[in-house]
Amino acid sequence: DILKTWWTWGGIASGGIFGLFLLGVLCPKTSSRQAAFSVIVSFLMMVWMTISLPEVWASCSAILNSTLGISQAAIDSIGRFRSPYNSLMIPFFGTALIFVLGAVLGVISPRKRPPEPAART
Repeated sequence: DILKTWWTWGGIASGGIFGLFLLGVLCPKTSSRQAAFSVIVSFLMMVWMTISLPEVWASCSAILNSTLGISQAAIDSIGRFRSPYNSLMIPFFGTALIFVLGAVLGVISPRKRPPEPAART
């Protein structure tokens, strides 16, 4: 269904942008490197959740079996690590992971502010 696919991919993109916006507004101690790391980790998690969707997983397992020659037993053992969540939860988890990971990194290692120049007299 085209509409469901549109909502899934649109949500993935907007979820990441919204998480980054929340991180920038609510966590001023987070540096740009920490925010970029949070976005990368969130992107990898959203790719994993997207590949875990039943309709995508069927295609991926067929490609792994036919192209790379991976046995069905090995593919089934990898399948144990599939995400149990609905596709509409992907943007939520993406937003939450960017915000929470970035906030924790900002608290653990806050951004270093450059020294202020001495006042001229």
